[in-house]
Amino acid sequence: MPTASTTREVANLLFDNGAYADAIKQYTSLSQSAKSDTDRQYYDARIIIARYRRDEFAAAEKDANIFLKKYGDAESDAASFELEKGLSYYRKEEYANARKSFDRIVDKYDDSPSAPYAMYWTGKTLEVTSKQPEALKQYETLMKNYPSSPVVPRVYLALGNIYYGLEKWDESIRNYKLIVDNPDADASLLPLAMNNLIETYETAGIF
Repeated sequence: MPTASTTREVANLLFDNGAYADAIKQYTSLSQSAKSDTDRQYYDARIIIARYRRDEFAAAEKDANIFLKKYGDAESDAASFELEKGLSYYRKEEYANARKSFDRIVDKYDDSPSAPYAMYWTGKTLEVTSKQPEALKQYETLMKNYPSSPVVPRVYLALGNIYYGLEKWDESIRNYKLIVDNPDADASLLPLAMNNLIETYETAGIF
């Protein structure tokens, strides 16, 4: 019979690989058998995030409201739910609603791990609504306020792309190289940055 720790590992693996329906089943079972409120809160939060990512919006909202009433000190979770809510709107191209969620995180939960991600997605929202100058300011503010956030490499890639579109080759190259020259670069970002860097060199006539 699998132990709780093994089942948790399985649930987390399913979650991390985007198998959210199966992850929800595992987390629901774990929540029901949890021996501590801390563990139960973790499982319940994961269920809600998985529901948002499956675009089960109404169910996620309902569960989030119950969760926040049940667990008093849950600001980090509340910020995570708001971020997922904003991303759900973003996927549906409801950019005004997405922006409201992202702004709410920065205003209310600025010390949470979700805050720099909210700023990043605000920048992406500005980009897709053709507001590149505002997006640039957003990314610059993010890097100033949260220089150690794990989202910063994604900001470098976004900046490289914006400067490429503006034909500011030096700035584009500089930002791509901040990823390419990093020995600990995110494996999912490295090929994108490398391909974009090569394309920038070729377009700018540097090769």
